[in-house]
Amino acid sequence: MAITTMESLIDPSTIAAITGENPADTLARAAAQHANAGDITAATDLLAQACDNAASVPVLFLAFQFHFRTGNIALARSLAQQRIALAASQGDNKQHARACSNFGLASLYMHDTAGALAAAQQAIALSQITDDPLSLSRDLGLLAQVHEANNNWTAARDTYLHALQLAEQTNDPAHIATKLANLGDVYKQLGDATTAVTYWRRALPLLAQAGKHRWHAECEAKLRGVS
Repeated sequence: MAITTMESLIDPSTIAAITGENPADTLARAAAQHANAGDITAATDLLAQACDNAASVPVLFLAFQFHFRTGNIALARSLAQQRIALAASQGDNKQHARACSNFGLASLYMHDTAGALAAAQQAIALSQITDDPLSLSRDLGLLAQVHEANNNWTAARDTYLHALQLAEQTNDPAHIATKLANLGDVYKQLGDATTAVTYWRRALPLLAQAGKHRWHAECEAKLRGVS
């Protein structure tokens, strides 16, 4: 099966993090090439082999990204759980936090809000230890999504505002843009369309800069919907 997307299925930074020449790393890099060329079947087969070959945290993250983005959420969550255990055993708080955040995101997609909340709280605690604004912004974003799932829009707004402050410290356009777009969505739910439009408009150029074409199109559609 082959698919075509406007954006790479596997992010360049995800591939670049795999630096070894062992079998798992080699298989994962090959899988990423096939995935980004649209050959999902070959990528799936290669990643299964990679994960059976003492996969590292970066390989497991690549596999998570692939399966999450191709819709196999249950497998993606299982891979995140493996990363949690491996990162914890290595004492790597940064990767442990990211794995918890990924586990929580997959849990949300599987309508397990309790599991997502626990994972978000653990990720936040770990990111506070590492004092990494980007990681903490990501984890707060997950917590805000849990609030959204529970229709707690005020808590979602306040959490996204905190996440935006941290994202702005990093100058990362993708992370800033997603928080802006999320705030637009929350303000729309709160009945404040004017503020929602302000945030969506701020998000648009940053989404374009980051190459997030699908999110850019979605944001434009939201603006048309309130104009």
